[in-house]
Amino acid sequence: MVYYVIEALKKKGWMQMAGRKTIVLGHCSRLTLFTSDQWCDLKDRIGDLPISFVGLPTSDLFMMGRPSEPKEGSERVRGTLQIPQLIEEYQLQGTFGVNNVGNAFTPHGNCDPLSLASMCVGVYQAGTKRDAEVLYECISTRAKAAIGRGNRNALKTEEGDEADFVLLNTDAHQGGRPKGTLQEMIYDPPRERSIIRRGHFVHVP
Repeated sequence: MVYYVIEALKKKGWMQMAGRKTIVLGHCSRLTLFTSDQWCDLKDRIGDLPISFVGLPTSDLFMMGRPSEPKEGSERVRGTLQIPQLIEEYQLQGTFGVNNVGNAFTPHGNCDPLSLASMCVGVYQAGTKRDAEVLYECISTRAKAAIGRGNRNALKTEEGDEADFVLLNTDAHQGGRPKGTLQEMIYDPPRERSIIRRGHFVHVP
């Protein structure tokens, strides 16, 4: 289906018709079987198309964990897109998110992006400083860029940027480990946050 989408977008002249409007492809767990050569081929086929892949690990890990036979319970393949690898090795655009929380596809978890990023440390064996940056990008700048709302690589706030952001309370007395780095906030997300939208507080704990 991914190849069909790419061919259809090119045939319809997406870049001329829609400019930089983005295309987002979710789940795509079949692609977890791709070889390195197939990923490189897919990258070439995508070319300049503004396609982002969205992994949905909370749902995928629940749905894709069925054993092939009832008696072979130890054989549980966990299929979710390896988003950090797509970004770092193949320079594809990717992010991850939460969907369907509270139904038959995803009965567990919540909609907190930082909690998801923390879970993904284990899902993707992402334990370095750079890994933490990529995971944070995936719930912030890359997620925003996937829907056409910003620069996927801009982790720093600069003068002139939209004043839309979240302040994290990193005080040790709030519980958990002290948090002074991005890595520490990914590993053990602060619970208290303040949300600023267009320069105004819209939520204060």
